[in-house]
Amino acid sequence: MTAPAAPASQAGTSITLLKGAARLLAGERRRDAVALGDACLAAGALAAQRTGRHGARIRLRRLRAALRAGEASDDLAAPFLDLHGRCGLRLDMAELFVTTLLRDTEDPVIETWNGLIRYCHGSGGTVAVMLAPVLGAAAEAEDVLPFAIDLGIAVRLVDIARDTRHDAECGRVYLPAALLPRSVTPARLAEGAPAAVAAAHGVAQKLLKRAAVHFRSAESGLSALPARSRAAVLVAIRQHEALGERIADAAPETWWQRPTTLPAMGRTWRTGRTLAGFATDSRLRNGHQPPPEHVAALHRPLRGLPGVPRP
Repeated sequence: MTAPAAPASQAGTSITLLKGAARLLAGERRRDAVALGDACLAAGALAAQRTGRHGARIRLRRLRAALRAGEASDDLAAPFLDLHGRCGLRLDMAELFVTTLLRDTEDPVIETWNGLIRYCHGSGGTVAVMLAPVLGAAAEAEDVLPFAIDLGIAVRLVDIARDTRHDAECGRVYLPAALLPRSVTPARLAEGAPAAVAAAHGVAQKLLKRAAVHFRSAESGLSALPARSRAAVLVAIRQHEALGERIADAAPETWWQRPTTLPAMGRTWRTGRTLAGFATDSRLRNGHQPPPEHVAALHRPLRGLPGVPRP
């Protein structure tokens, strides 16, 4: 019998944000963004295992301990520590990312909307915060962090909305239980029960609407990045926004039958359009500028978590 595939929302399509941004970068920044993406994917692959979970937990705990100690006693920790030393990558964010992966190995249930936003910070906001200094944001620039967190949260919300069926087939539901009827279980979703699919589709729409809010916030903070990095992240934002729009436009049956993707031609067209707009928009094209004041209410569910500035 073939083992089920890894839950898509664990390793996280959000890591592709790093890869997508890296293609438009050059030199050391490109290599560093790829290295961070590969390191996050390697850790995520451990959490996504459907067999050998005990060994995966041991390895993830060892990685977390190495990050906490700042020692490369585990080879998975080496890229994070290297980027910490050279770029100012925040190790507390790497540690929270791994802690979130460890939680995933227990097949947790996300009960509430606030719980979902906290999960998205742990699995996506952390990655975006780690990416910020790699892309050229000053490591000490605390005012950049809320916008980076918004970027990671938004991408994760789109991931979860897209991958609900795949995750259910692997025994997980990342949609908040409080927003679903009690009858909606991973098993009912996996078998495609119409009522369960319709309920999940309705909640997925809520995730996409919230993602759009976080994307807008993230875009408003791009002024803190160098121009080339700004353009790269803007392209990634536009690609994920387009994916979210395609998911939102799909009928429940279509959404459930196959994962929503962006055709290659559409991605290329959108990249070109985004870069053309970037070149003509002085607000985006100008050099480093302090970001605007962040909308603190967006992060109310995150209070007390590492990396979240106090209001």
